Amino acid sequence: MNSILVPTDFSLNANKALDYAVHLCKQFKATLYIVHAVELADTSVGDRTGTTAGYNQQVKTEAEEQLTLLSTSIAEAEQIAVVTGLYNNDVVGCINEVVALQKIDLVVMGTLGRTGLLQQFFGSKTASYVPHATVPVVVIPPEAEWQSIGNILLAVNDFDNLTDKTGVVFELAATLGAKVHVASFTGDDVSGLMVSQVREWELLKCRQEIGAAFPEVTVQTVTLKGDSLTGALEEYIEMEDMDMIAMVTYKRSFLSSVFRPSITRKMTYYTKVPLLVIPSHAE
Repeated sequence: MNSILVPTDFSLNANKALDYAVHLCKQFKATLYIVHAVELADTSVGDRTGTTAGYNQQVKTEAEEQLTLLSTSIAEAEQIAVVTGLYNNDVVGCINEVVALQKIDLVVMGTLGRTGLLQQFFGSKTASYVPHATVPVVVIPPEAEWQSIGNILLAVNDFDNLTDKTGVVFELAATLGAKVHVASFTGDDVSGLMVSQVREWELLKCRQEIGAAFPEVTVQTVTLKGDSLTGALEEYIEMEDMDMIAMVTYKRSFLSSVFRPSITRKMTYYTKVPLLVIPSHAE
């Protein structure tokens, strides 16, 4: 992992993501890219007094000053390479441009919603890039604080080419010395029991494949059971002290179901645990 990108609007939540990215850059000796997107007003017509142009210049100057301050302070304090950029584009366009030009390996973003639920940060302007990502994205909830990553929960429901699709998880684990918990969910009913037996065999094969591809990573496989996927994940995160959750987005319905709150139960632990979203190119 050589390059990590953080889009910022200079908010507290963006700073949380920036702090997380700085720690990752130090671990991987990667270059940190900090970008800010502005959508400047059109001055091609109707700006005879130069008011719009003056406003645009003020916006650009203020943003450039903040980016310079961030870059200088981080580079001096953390001793990592920092590159900044200001783009006249929307957030998605800005990130896509930088990801393509700089060959970004990972994007780190902060959420906006206080609960950090999927529909809130997916629907927000700042994080609208996430469901359309072309590279892995780590989403940092407002309540999250950087801590050493010792346990990563990789929730899967499709084992085909798993190591190819989720290589970033094991790259993180190998560098950070983390243990990867590969989890699959089945229900409690009779059909769930039948599915569970199949999943146990799939998980055994999965563990063997991961061991061959990433022998330096400690892997544990587990079948999660319960009335709901969200409940089973919450319980496992609490009991096993997970530091990050990872999921592949090739099944949008699966990803959405994890974060959609039920009538009687609100998500709790997801508000504190960063989420690694891994885009699949099989969609």
